[in-house]
Parts: sequence; C-alpha cells; structure tokens
Amino acid sequence: MNEQELRSLIDKYLKEECSEQESQLLESFINSYQSDFIEHWNEETLGKKKEFKDQLFQDIRNKINEDNSASIPKRASLLNRSVRIAASIIIILGAAFFAYFLPQLSNEPEEIAWELTKTELGQKRFVTLKDGTIVHLNAGSSIEYPSEFSPDKRSIILNGEAYFDVAKDPARPFQIKTNDLLTTVLGTKFNIRAYEDEKTTEVAVVSGKVSVQKIGSSQGGFTADSEILLPTEMVIYSKSSQDTEKRNFEYMEIFAWKDKIIYFKNADIHEILQKLERWYGITFLVNSELDEDKDFSGRFQNKSLESVLEGLSFVFNFQFEINDKIVTLK
Repeated sequence: MNEQELRSLIDKYLKEECSEQESQLLESFINSYQSDFIEHWNEETLGKKKEFKDQLFQDIRNKINEDNSASIPKRASLLNRSVRIAASIIIILGAAFFAYFLPQLSNEPEEIAWELTKTELGQKRFVTLKDGTIVHLNAGSSIEYPSEFSPDKRSIILNGEAYFDVAKDPARPFQIKTNDLLTTVLGTKFNIRAYEDEKTTEVAVVSGKVSVQKIGSSQGGFTADSEILLPTEMVIYSKSSQDTEKRNFEYMEIFAWKDKIIYFKNADIHEILQKLERWYGITFLVNSELDEDKDFSGRFQNKSLESVLEGLSFVFNFQFEINDKIVTLK
C-alpha cells in the first residue's frame, strides 16, 4: 500500500464508505504501525512530543465528539473504536506520518548504498566497518560493502588480499565473496588472497572457525558442501582445475605482509617480481634472461627497494636500474 492508496482508504473510512474488506485492510495496517510510530518518534523531524501529544489529544477529543454526535451507520461497526481513533490520528499527523513511514509503505525495497575502499600498488591501509570488523587491505586490493548491513547477514566483496578481524555477531554471519569462493564466519581472524591475475585463491585462519565454498555451490554458511577451517588451516583453490587443497600453514607464510615484512618461501623469480611490484608500486622491465629454475626463501623488513634488489641480484645474477616507478633488470 502506497501513500496515495492509504490516504484514499482513510478518506473513504471517515466518510463511512468502506467495504468490509477495505475496513479489515485499514485495521490491519493501523495495528501494525501506530505503536511503532510513537515508539520511534523523531523530535527533530516531527517536533516536541509533549506539545504534539497535548494538541493531538484535544483534536482526538473533538473528533470523538463529532463521531458520537453523528448517526453512525451499521457499516461503521466493522471497525472498532480504537481503530477509528487511530485513523483520526493519522489524518491529524498528515505529512509528518508519511514523512516517517513512506519508506515502509512502498512496495519497492529501500536501496542500500554501497561503499568502496581500495589501495593502489605500493599502498596498504585498514578500514573499520559499521559492525566493528577491522579489515587490513594489502596493496592493489579493494572491498565493497553496504553502508548498513542487513539484519540477517553481513556481506562484502573482496578483490585482492585482506586480513579480517571480524566482530562477533552470532545472529549475523559475515560473508566475503571473491570471484571464486564464498567465505562465511561468525567472529574470527583470517586472511583471504584473491587477486584476479593469480592462479589460486587462498583462505587461511588464525582463530575461530571459517566456512569456505565455491561460488554457486549454495547460499553460504556451514553446510555439507563447505570446507571447514580451524586455526592454522588454509584452503587453496585452483582456478584452472577448480579443485581445493586443505593444509596447515606457517604464520609468516600468510600474514607477514600485515606486519610489514616481505616474505618469500621457495619463490621463483616471477613470484618475487610480482610481489615487489605490488609492494613498492613499481613496474619491472626485464631485458635479460633470468634463471627461472632457481627459487628463493627469505624476508625483508623495513628495507628500501634498492636494498631488496641488491640482495636478490646476487641470487639471480642480474643488475638493475631504478628510474622513478620503472625498474629495469639487465
């Protein structure tokens, strides 16, 4: 029922022209909304409650007196006295009533605005969501989330890598959607790595319990087709085979980036250059053949790009030249 339909129905009622069905519809509507309206009064929008209440009671008395002095046809008995008074209240409220209830009267669902937080290459940042959840974004990543979460769940979209410290809310599971996986939690700490240009998507848990599903397998949650992860467990999803692998992990392997540490474990030159491009916001130009069969394990903390490249140059036997955001390997 929209505003115009309600106004027309009330007008018909006060003129005692309602059918039995219309009378029942109006009674049902008023019983649903009259108490909620008073409970959620907004003085800034609708004025001082006491002043309104005093005037309202006087107007109601006048209306009741009018009703009592008039000859009431039999059809009017279809609505009881309290509903007649409530209908009078709505008429007296006029624009104030509809200013408050118009979003609820509409048949169209209220549109929720979505917000975007992202990082460029070479950047890291964190954001605190409305529910208290803290999200740390790695370089070249983004999250999309509603300005207000729904009453039954908290859903966001991730592209890239992020560490989540989810606020506990048993009534509203927290869901993160990537291109391939849907991750559902109640309150926990975990990391998701889901860059579009990488071959895998990874979910790793520090504390709590996490449910991970392939997109499209179901609607999310702890269901039979979920992969359940406990602390120190992770799942790796292959985009090519669409298979998942569950295993344990070392903390530094997954969470070093959050602690501002560049960490490599058995990494080849391609993985190393890709991580450094994101970390420092640079682009590599490779003008020489690098040994693709070699791998490297190590860590760099609070080191400049030049220091990191000097260390790697001894392992992979290259020289480098830094020109602003372009690094040439030769």
